[in-house]
Amino acid sequence: MCRFLNRLPRGSEPGSPGRNLFQVQGVERLLNWRRMYREMINTPLRAWSALFLFLLLIPGSPVFADSGTRVLESGQEKVALLELYTSEGCSSCPPADAFVSSLKDSGLYPKQVIPLSFHVTYWDYIGWHDPYAQKVFDQRQRQVAARRKSPTIYTPQLVLDGRDIRGSGGFQARVRKLNERQPQANIKLALNTSSADALGLELDILVADEQIRANSVVFIALFENRLTSQVRAGENSGKTLHHEHVVRQLVGPLSLADANPGCHHSVEIEIPETVKRENAGVVAFVQNTVDGSVLQALSVHLVVRAPVSGSGQDL
Repeated sequence: MCRFLNRLPRGSEPGSPGRNLFQVQGVERLLNWRRMYREMINTPLRAWSALFLFLLLIPGSPVFADSGTRVLESGQEKVALLELYTSEGCSSCPPADAFVSSLKDSGLYPKQVIPLSFHVTYWDYIGWHDPYAQKVFDQRQRQVAARRKSPTIYTPQLVLDGRDIRGSGGFQARVRKLNERQPQANIKLALNTSSADALGLELDILVADEQIRANSVVFIALFENRLTSQVRAGENSGKTLHHEHVVRQLVGPLSLADANPGCHHSVEIEIPETVKRENAGVVAFVQNTVDGSVLQALSVHLVVRAPVSGSGQDL
């Protein structure tokens, strides 16, 4: 369940400065580590070690960025969005799922292309209920078909930058060509992961061209990796299926139809109980409603053990 909101920071009262638990803890840890740092600078080696530990425990640092809020912004290069429409009840889908999973090791993800797997429900009638399928994803795929004036939807279907592609041949060249285009939108995302069961997002979207902005919307996808299913019925009965970049929640479309080039949205996404935070992330993208092209996309994982993964940079 998702809702738009404007609310005080957690722990604040109306008229208060908006100080929350993470700010308090951050100040306390900062003071403690300053004292420790002063005691550890007798030698250069110990000084560097102290500085490293000091930086690690600053709230919002990349290594511990899952403990609070961090801000990311899209870069100067356009990032392509790849959508896969798939189902665990479709015998032709596992190879397409494997292709999407392979992108994380291709060198393209996440600065050149961001994949999202949408599981559809219309294969459930065969006998296997896909646990990741949602009817809203069926509708999204129908919109893809409607834009190309086709009465047919099918799986597996790959959609790159809003356009249907058949097979993965020449995929890297197609992505590189899209990367060469100037991005028509800028995305700034502030992600707060401090709540145990929800995500807080502050989105600032800039689309300079008024006509493009009037026909553009924003979507936010909560995705999950490292998913496994033991299929016991349907066309894939007896198989163990593995999935990456599976969309678990989709928020949008959020309108950009405003007189001003910049638009702000505050969004809260409740995290389903079945989603493992350590395997989850968020993708924000701006899409043209007329031709389906994606103006820009940005990806970030909820739990970060290395420098933040995104199409832009962690600010």
